[in-house]
Amino acid sequence: MSELEFRVLGPVEILAGGEPVAVGSPGARTLLAVLLLEVNQVVPVARIEDVLWDHNPPSTGRTIMQSYISRLRKLLAEIAPGGEVEIQTRAPGYLLRADPDLIDVHRAQSLVDGVADLDAERRSVVLRSALSLWRGEVLADLPSERLRSGVAADLEEFRLGLLEDRIDADLELGRHTELLGELSGLLARQPFRERMIGQLMIAMHRCGQRAEALGTYLRYRRLLADELGVDPGSRLQELYASLLRDDEEVRPAEEPVPERTAVVLRPAQLPPEPAGFAGREAELSWMDSLLSGRTGSAPQVALVVGNGGMGKSAFTVSWARRVAGRFPDGQLYASLRGFDPERPPVEPAEVLRQFLVALGIAPAGVPVDFDERVALYRSLLADRRVLVLLDDARDVEQVRDLLPVASGSLAVVASRRRLGGLAVSSAARVLTLDALPADDAVRILTNALGEDRAEDPGELRRLAELCGGLPLALRIVAARLAVNPNRSVATLVAELTDEQQRLGALGTEDDDISVRGAFDVTFRSLDESHARVFRLLGVPPGPDVTPHLVSVLAGVDIATARRVLRVLATAHLVTEHRADRFAMHDLTRLYARSLARTELSPTAREDATRRVVDYYLAGLDHTRRALRPTFTGPHYAAEHPEIVPAEVVDRRTAMAWLDDEWPNVVALLRFAHGTGRYEATWAGTHMLSAYLFARCPWEEWFEFTRLGIDAARRLGDRFAEVRMLNMAGLAYRNSEQNELSMSYYLQGYRLAEEIGDPQHVALIAVNMVPGLFERGDTEEAERYCRLGVELSRRIDDLFVLPLALTNLGEICKRKGEHQQALEHFQEVLELHQRMENTDRIGMAWLNLGQVSEAMGELADAERYLRDAAREAAAADSVLLEAWSCQSLGRVLRMRGGDLDEAAVVLARALELFGRLGLSAAEEVREELTKLAAERAV
Repeated sequence: MSELEFRVLGPVEILAGGEPVAVGSPGARTLLAVLLLEVNQVVPVARIEDVLWDHNPPSTGRTIMQSYISRLRKLLAEIAPGGEVEIQTRAPGYLLRADPDLIDVHRAQSLVDGVADLDAERRSVVLRSALSLWRGEVLADLPSERLRSGVAADLEEFRLGLLEDRIDADLELGRHTELLGELSGLLARQPFRERMIGQLMIAMHRCGQRAEALGTYLRYRRLLADELGVDPGSRLQELYASLLRDDEEVRPAEEPVPERTAVVLRPAQLPPEPAGFAGREAELSWMDSLLSGRTGSAPQVALVVGNGGMGKSAFTVSWARRVAGRFPDGQLYASLRGFDPERPPVEPAEVLRQFLVALGIAPAGVPVDFDERVALYRSLLADRRVLVLLDDARDVEQVRDLLPVASGSLAVVASRRRLGGLAVSSAARVLTLDALPADDAVRILTNALGEDRAEDPGELRRLAELCGGLPLALRIVAARLAVNPNRSVATLVAELTDEQQRLGALGTEDDDISVRGAFDVTFRSLDESHARVFRLLGVPPGPDVTPHLVSVLAGVDIATARRVLRVLATAHLVTEHRADRFAMHDLTRLYARSLARTELSPTAREDATRRVVDYYLAGLDHTRRALRPTFTGPHYAAEHPEIVPAEVVDRRTAMAWLDDEWPNVVALLRFAHGTGRYEATWAGTHMLSAYLFARCPWEEWFEFTRLGIDAARRLGDRFAEVRMLNMAGLAYRNSEQNELSMSYYLQGYRLAEEIGDPQHVALIAVNMVPGLFERGDTEEAERYCRLGVELSRRIDDLFVLPLALTNLGEICKRKGEHQQALEHFQEVLELHQRMENTDRIGMAWLNLGQVSEAMGELADAERYLRDAAREAAAADSVLLEAWSCQSLGRVLRMRGGDLDEAAVVLARALELFGRLGLSAAEEVREELTKLAAERAV
C-alpha cells in the first residue's frame, strides 16, 4: 500500500510500485477523479452523471457509468488485493474507501494543516513539499468542462494560496533578493494577485529598490482602474502608505528597530457574563480555533452573524470573557446600536474617541480629524494583542476603521447582516448562528426552572420546539415560568401551540422584550421594495421559495427576485439553504405570515395567494406533460404561459423539479383544500399521478386522493370524481391493499358509466384486471380487459390502449398462450415508443422479459429485462425498477451464468421493495436464498 499513489494534481494517474497503471477511457478516468476528490464520502449518481456528461447524460448514461464502476472495481482489486482501496455502493451513489494520504490532493491538504503554527523556516519547507505535488495543469487530461471550470479552478486557487504563504515565509527569513525574479515571473501570468503585488513591493523595498516598489503599486492601480474600474484593496493601500513612511514592519530584519515610547493602558471593557447562556459548544470551538497560534496568517476579524434573537451578543460576550487572558494588552468593547429602534447607530468617530481614551490618551489629546484618530488608534495597537468586540454592527463602513491591524489582535464583529465586504476587505472569517439544537434548548429551560421544579421532559422538549430553538424565545419563556411558579410548562405549551398567537405569547409581561420586537427591528430597517417581498413571503404555505416563485408572487423578473432574496438572506430573514432555495426559521415564517395578514390588504393577499396556486398548478402541468405526454388533464400551462419553470424540459428535469418542490406541493394541496380551492386540490393531485407512481410516497398519495375525492364531490364535478376514484384505486393496488383498491375502482367504474365517460370506463376496467385476478375472478378479469381494449380502440385513446393490451397479454400468458402474449406486449412497446411515454417503456420491456421467461427463452428474457431495468432507472421509477430487478435477478440465476451479478441485481430489488415497504421483498429474499445455495455447490 505504501507504494500505491493516486494523482489528480496534473493528469489523472495511478502509480503502483512507482509504475503507472492504465486506468482506461477518459470517462473512467473522470469518474475515478470525482471519487478521489471526495474520498470516503458518498458521491450521488446524479452528480457523477452531471460531471461525466456536463448536465446532458445520454439515455444509456446509467449503464455506461455502471460499466466504468465495474472496470474501476476490477482495477482496484488487482492493485490493492487486500481491499484497502475499494468502491462501495452507498445510496444515493458510490463511495471510494481509501487512506486519503494515498491521494496527492488530500496529502497536500494534510501537509499544510497546522502549518501556520510553525516557525518561518519549517513553514517554508513544508509548503515547498506540498507545492511539489502539483505536476502541471490539474485534471489536464479529462474532457469534463464542469471539472475544469469548477474543481480544477479551485485547486489552482489552493496552489496559489500555498505559494503565497511560502513566499511570506521566505520574506520573513530575509530571502527578499532571491524572490524578486520569482515574483516578477509569477505576476506576468497572474497580474491581478494583490497579495503577490504586495510581496513584490516588500521584496523590492528591502532590496533598496524603494522607487521601484512604489512604482509597482502605481502601475497596478492604473491597471485596475483601466481594466476593472476599481481601486486596490485596503490592505495593499495600507502597505503602500507603510512603504511611504518606511514603517518598521517593511524594513529588512537586520535594521535596528526604534524604541517605542508610548505608554498604553490595559483596557478591560467586556460586559458581564450573560445570564442563562448555555450550549453552542461547536460554535465556541470554532471561535477557539481562530486563536490557534495567532500568527501573522491567522484571521484578524471574526464575523458572527444571525437573525435577531439568535443570541449573538450573549455568545460573543461569553466567548470573549472565556479567552480574555489570551489578549494580555486588553479588551475593547462597543455596542454600535446598528439596529436599535430608539437610538441612531454610533458613529465610528465616537467609538474611536472612546477607545483612544481607554488606551491612555487624555480626552483633550484625542485628534479632531477622523483620519488622525484612525492613525493614532492603529499606532497604539501595533505589536499588541488586543481583543476588540463590536456588537450590533449595521454595515461595513461602521466597523472598517475600528479593526486592529496588528497580527496578534482579533476583532469580533456581531451583526444581523452578513457584511460580506469584511470577508473581502479584511479576510474576515464568518460564523452564522442558527437555532439551538433541541438538547441545548431544553438545557436552557431546565437551568432556568431549577432543580426544585421537576417538569415532564417531553413537555420541555415540546416547548423548546415551539420556540424554534431561538435563544431569545427560550429566555422569554424561561423568564415567564420563573416569575410565575404556578404556571406549568404544559399550560405554556398549550398557549404557544396556536400559530396565530405564538409570536404574541413570546414576549415579556411588560412587552419590553419580545420575539416580534426583535424581528421588527430587522424588518423595519429594510428598503420598502425588499420589505414588500418579505410581506409576500408570508403567503406561500410551503417551507421554502425559489426566485422563480417570488418573481411570480411579486411581479418582478427572476434576477430581481433572486437579488431581493439574497438581500433578505443578508439580513438573516431568510436562509439560502441550497442554491436558489430560500427558507425561513419557523418563528420568522410566523412573523412573515402575521405581516401578510396585517399589512397586506385583503385584495392584495388574495391576489398573492392566487399567484402562488397558479404557479404550482402551471408547474405541475409542465411536469405532467414531460412525464407522460399522452395523459390528458387540465391545461394550466396554456392558461398561464408566463409561468414556465425553465428547468423542466424533459423527464429527468421534471422529476428533479418535483423532488425539490415536493414539500411545497404537499403544503399547497393541503392549503388549497383547507381554504376551499377545490379545483386546485383535485387537479393538482391528478397532474401528480405519474410522479406518485414513480416515487410511491404512500401516505401522501392516500391523503391526496381522499382530499381529491372530497373536493370533486364538493364541486359537484363528477368527471373529476371519477379521476380521483381511479387514482385512489391505483394507490391502494400498488401498495398491496387489493380489496380497498377494488372498492374505489368499482365506485369509479359505475360513476363513469353513469355520466358517459368512455375513456374512464375503459381505463378503470383495465385497472381492475390485476385485482380481479388476485380475487380469482379470471373470467371477469378477461371480460373487463377485452372491454378496455375495444373501447380504447374505438375512441382512439392511446393512453388507455397500451394499458389494456398489457393486461390482455398478461391474460394470454396466464392461459399459456405465450406467443400471442408476446405479440400484445410488442405492440404495447411500439405504442409507448411512438407516443414517447418514457415512464411506460420500461414496463413494456418488463412484460416482454417475463413472457420470454415463461416461454423458456431465457436469453431473450435477460435482454428484455436488462432494457427494463435500464429504462426504469433512467425514468427514476422506484417501483418499476424494483419489479425489473426482481425478474432480471431471477432469470440470471436460472441461466446459471454470472451469479455474482444476479446477487447484486436481487440485492437492488430487495433494497427498493424494502424502501417501499412492500411484501414483494420476501419473494426476493427467497430468491436470494436459492441463489446462495446454488453458489455454495
